[in-house]
Order: sequence, then structure tokens, then C-alpha cells
Amino acid sequence: MHEAGLAGKRPKEKYHSYKGEVGKIADNVIDRDFSTTAPLQKWTTKFTYILNTATLLVHRFITSLQLSIQKPE
Repeated sequence: MHEAGLAGKRPKEKYHSYKGEVGKIADNVIDRDFSTTAPLQKWTTKFTYILNTATLLVHRFITSLQLSIQKPE
């Protein structure tokens, strides 16, 4: 490639849209353990940010909700 005068393109720096101060990150209390002893003890949500023509939309979804009671062994 050098003899032919060719060179590879370097990737651009990764884009970071947020330049301000990042808020507090919550502690990982559940630690991927979704088992419960009674219904409605643990609720989780998902936040999706969609940028559409200079408008930021926030969609919240309840992604996990355990309604059943686990039987004791």
C-alpha cells in the first residue's frame, strides 16, 4: 500500500453528545436478583431517550414486574 501511495483512514474520535456534568448513578441494589417472597416487591424500569428534530422524548417502560409468589422449598 505504501508503494502505491495508499493509506488507511483513521476512525474519528467517538462522538459524545453530552458535555455537561453527569448526575449521580444509583447503587445497584437488585444486583440482577429478581426473586421475591411476595408480589410487587421489586419493580424495574427502562429509560429510552429518542432525539427527534431537536426534541428529546423520554419513554418509560415497566420492563420487569414479578407478580407471582415463589413457593418455599
